[in-house]
Amino acid sequence: MEQVWLRANFRMQLLEMVPGGFFAGAGLATITWGWIGEMPWLAGFGAVIAVVALAMIGMQLWLSRFPRLAYRDGFVLVYLPAPKPLEVPVDHVECFFIGQGPTMLAGVNEREVQAVNVVVRLAERATEWHHREVPLLLAHWCDGYIILRGLFCEPVDGDVVNHLNKLLADVHRERRKTAAEVAK
Repeated sequence: MEQVWLRANFRMQLLEMVPGGFFAGAGLATITWGWIGEMPWLAGFGAVIAVVALAMIGMQLWLSRFPRLAYRDGFVLVYLPAPKPLEVPVDHVECFFIGQGPTMLAGVNEREVQAVNVVVRLAERATEWHHREVPLLLAHWCDGYIILRGLFCEPVDGDVVNHLNKLLADVHRERRKTAAEVAK
């Protein structure tokens, strides 16, 4: 069973639904206008717009159920992007820490807006996991570090990172205990 470690930022996902909501409203208005004006072709066009927009909203709602980080059966699941996670062996994950970096969104006066990020440190020996192509808006994965942009995660602070490290330590401890029992 999957254990969620770090959730996605639902507020950002709601923001991503705004264009779909706008087009759904425009589609419904077009249906009404076509119906009142006795133009069935216009009402049909509005229906197509509304259905596509509602499908976009439905897709965003479906994607919102996926976390950023989770754990299952010896793997840290990194959802970049959802729905298919990258499965990093938990033995290659050393720790989590807090960082700061650009949100990748334009800020005031053309400056980058900074956000608090979660940084995942991977073991040096795990060279096959040192780099992955991921959506730059969500994260940066290079040189054995996964930098999860805080804007797209649940609110990040020291307590969240400490909790992540506790979960990781618990998993490592349990795996060592199980390995010792098997070795007996």
